[in-house]
Amino acid sequence: MLQEKIKNLSWTQNLAIIEHYKPTEQKLGEIFGISTKQLADFKSLGIFFKPDPAFDVSPYYILFETIVPSIKTSVPFDREAFDTEKVKKRPGRPGKNIINAFWSVPSEPTDAIEFAKKSEVSLSVLRQSKRFDKTNLSGKVHVRKNKDGLLMIWRDK
Repeated sequence: MLQEKIKNLSWTQNLAIIEHYKPTEQKLGEIFGISTKQLADFKSLGIFFKPDPAFDVSPYYILFETIVPSIKTSVPFDREAFDTEKVKKRPGRPGKNIINAFWSVPSEPTDAIEFAKKSEVSLSVLRQSKRFDKTNLSGKVHVRKNKDGLLMIWRDK
């Protein structure tokens, strides 16, 4: 069907297809149904005609897919049409939650477990303040147990 449609295109549209996909002479002969002599005449027409820049060449990729395995087209790719299973999301916390948590560390000792739940970060992140605290606030973040055995968090003044 596409080969029949391609024979009815104008010279400028054909040249746009050839320039975009850059097929071999053999493939050109197969697709356009012309001999090598006609192909030479066709190439000489490039002097008189310029490829049509507004012509959408993306529907014709099927004819040239043996030449070009992956082609960038102007039509957006619809992933959901081809996916049979959902793409898994990468594990990990968003950096925004970590930064917000370290900005809101109080100067008075508070329950670290409640603070971690409220700020949606893990205790491991809060304990590794040298690694994760990018706020440049004065004072060091401490996460330690108090005399009662409760895990507390605070920032030095």
